[in-house]
Amino acid sequence: MGPLADWEATNQAFRRWQRDLFLEQVGALRPLPTGNTAVHIAVADTSPDGDGYKVERGRSKHGYTMAEIARSVSCPGKVAPDKMWNECRTDVITTLALPHITNEVTSSKGGYFGTPVELAEAIYRAVAKWQQSADEESNLVINLSVGWQPESTGAVLGADPTKPVPAPENAVLSALRYASCHKALILAAAGNHPRGGSFQYGPTYPAAWQSLAAPTTSECRYFLSDHESPPTEPAGSHTPPPIFPPSVNGELGNSLVFAIGGTNRAHMPIDATRPGSLSRLAAPAVQGVAGDPNEIPVALTGTSVATAVVSGTAAAVWSHLPRLTPLQVMQIIYESGMNMKSTDTHLLADPAYTEWLREVNLCRAVSRALLLGSAREIMPACSPSTAAFQVPAPGPKAQSMIDALFQQSTQVNASGSLIPPLSSKNLPSIAAAPWVHPHPIDPGCGFACYLKIMSKSIVVSIDPAYQGGTLSDMVLLVRYSDQSVDTMSPAPNIKMSRSPPNNRFSFIGLPLSYTPNRQKYVVEAKLSWTVTNKKGRAGSTEESIPFVYQ
Repeated sequence: MGPLADWEATNQAFRRWQRDLFLEQVGALRPLPTGNTAVHIAVADTSPDGDGYKVERGRSKHGYTMAEIARSVSCPGKVAPDKMWNECRTDVITTLALPHITNEVTSSKGGYFGTPVELAEAIYRAVAKWQQSADEESNLVINLSVGWQPESTGAVLGADPTKPVPAPENAVLSALRYASCHKALILAAAGNHPRGGSFQYGPTYPAAWQSLAAPTTSECRYFLSDHESPPTEPAGSHTPPPIFPPSVNGELGNSLVFAIGGTNRAHMPIDATRPGSLSRLAAPAVQGVAGDPNEIPVALTGTSVATAVVSGTAAAVWSHLPRLTPLQVMQIIYESGMNMKSTDTHLLADPAYTEWLREVNLCRAVSRALLLGSAREIMPACSPSTAAFQVPAPGPKAQSMIDALFQQSTQVNASGSLIPPLSSKNLPSIAAAPWVHPHPIDPGCGFACYLKIMSKSIVVSIDPAYQGGTLSDMVLLVRYSDQSVDTMSPAPNIKMSRSPPNNRFSFIGLPLSYTPNRQKYVVEAKLSWTVTNKKGRAGSTEESIPFVYQ
């Protein structure tokens, strides 16, 4: 077994297939009308501070991926960067919120995680960058595809004004209120539920602050400096019925933060949905990727991706209707969304949401914005279908990579029996408190793991750049269109790392229960691992992987 001739050259065709697959599912692959007003999307994440033509890649590509997904969705049909910048009025701002390489070492070029205080500083810088570059009508969307685990399942921090909020968390809360007072629309990932661990109920912070109301005009006088004026409502505007809960008594209102959940290709909550985290709005979250066609990063799955999709959709709506308030933009996105139901009520932030869940639909949101505005563009034809998204076959170049990886891997007969869901493991997630992490974190195998459904096999190839440690106790979870799940451990005794010969295996003979006529077909596949670092400390991680019908 030898290495592939050229790692990057071999996989770019496969990544382009993944990118087109994702943008087609979101509705951003074909052109849609874009407005004439500039909108800024600020992504506080792993990318270094920047704005302008090119989004910088940090050590982790998470921030770059989120920024490029948001931009591609805001400018549907304009994937190539040269076309995008000529025809699209979206400006992407990046501010570094996660600068830590280790607990002690940080880098201005980006890291893998951060602290709440560093996130707060990134939010303030995002507002400042927008103020420096924005014209009078420009609006700001703040994308927070990051979060930290709540340290208890009690009341949301800040909900009780008589109880002080710890200083690091209060720094973020104050920054969010400051941004809200500048009429920023703030979107945050609801978070992913990792294997094992504790304190997994409810959304991660800052998405948990969806239960707090945005500050009023009088309250904004407290958060703004003396020379700044609180926002005023545009002349003739009206406040539509609110859609998110600012208080525990069920009264609806304008939230400080809008928490975004994730959906799979059957328009159902992704497997990593945290119990008690799913609010009223979700978006496609499986295998999301975008960016430079010649350097497409690894596809990611999680509420990070969904949040970037909603950020791009909000920018597309706002570019047509710049005088709307953030709540009015969200109302358009919500009302134009696709109805969806969660059969798992324990996933919902409020059981009453069962009848009110919506999945974002970019085309329908843009159509509604055109209908409400004065633009004379031809209304796009939007498909109302709620059928599960069917995964097309990869092209010849992508197929060549699939074949090469399979041929150059160590082939192992998989264990032929299913196992119970992983509820007994209690390893802490490697994305643990008190640090702020992307959602999801960087995957161990990324593009080079894929499930071959018809042949009932899986290829697992660890990314040479993976820094996490040794991967063991691999478990594969496969979710189907009827929401049934197969859980299996193909080879429980095999340990993998980024170095040969332990970096590439094929497991054959998986006990999959799909039906060949596709009445029951795969909508999500996910690997879980135990991760052991160089110091012998064990944690857990998981990642969604692509699949092909071969």
